[in-house]
Amino acid sequence: QSTWETVQQLPTITALIAEAARGQAVGEFVDAERQLGEASALFPDWPPVIIAEQRLRAAIEQNEYQGAMSEAFKQLSNRAFLQAANAFERALMLRPNDQAAADGLAQVIEAKQQNKVQQQLRVAQDAAAQGDWQQAIDGFTALLETAPGLVGVDNDLQQMQWRLALSEQLAALLNDPAVLQSDDQLTAAKKLILDINRLAPPFGDLKTQLPAATRAITNARRPLGLTINSDEKTLVTVLRLGPDGQLGRLRKQTLSLYPGRYVLTGSRPGFQDVRQEIHLQSGKADQTVTVICRDPI
Repeated sequence: QSTWETVQQLPTITALIAEAARGQAVGEFVDAERQLGEASALFPDWPPVIIAEQRLRAAIEQNEYQGAMSEAFKQLSNRAFLQAANAFERALMLRPNDQAAADGLAQVIEAKQQNKVQQQLRVAQDAAAQGDWQQAIDGFTALLETAPGLVGVDNDLQQMQWRLALSEQLAALLNDPAVLQSDDQLTAAKKLILDINRLAPPFGDLKTQLPAATRAITNARRPLGLTINSDEKTLVTVLRLGPDGQLGRLRKQTLSLYPGRYVLTGSRPGFQDVRQEIHLQSGKADQTVTVICRDPI
């Protein structure tokens, strides 16, 4: 259009710029963009229109930036770390070198790490409280990998390892009290009882198992009767008793033995040797066995 026609449109163009400015001020960016588009069509490349368009683009960018930052901090306060990180990244896309958005993203990473540490600590402590020593060990080990310098975790891990060792020793004792036949094992079992009694919480079910373990220790040195029958021709030996176990040839003999496992052997010239294992257990009746070499070679 001619210059004169353009000049005639100036009031309309000025009014559109003014309307766009009012819309921009109240956040009605779509209408403002439309109005400036109409103004630009009426007078292309007119500096006032170009300046108004630049101001509008800056306002839109500012609005999007502020929205992203507000959303980011809201999600961060809700511990929604993924959503918070996404929002800070949107802000950085709008303003690549923005320090506030970069600092916010760093806060998300730190908060996410702290949250992970707290979750791992809670899992490990819950396992310890329930007496699940292996689970607690795994939890504290994972925690040390996540936060190597966390105060007190090394000690917590050692305490769980100690309780697991006590638990395994106690289980071995209760599953097979015959091990107390050995004086060394009996001494170790007594020390085990003392160690468990000295434990501070948590101790899981360790202390509730102590009565059974104490009975096993007490019974370990209460002799039981073993009667051996033979034919006065077979040479009878009870292994693990040393010289006292060399019984020789006998018709019948009753021994008083501590609970445990014993192996009896019989030998006789011209006959196959015999061998049998017996298990003397507290609370059960005395046993009678027969040791006779019957099969000729």
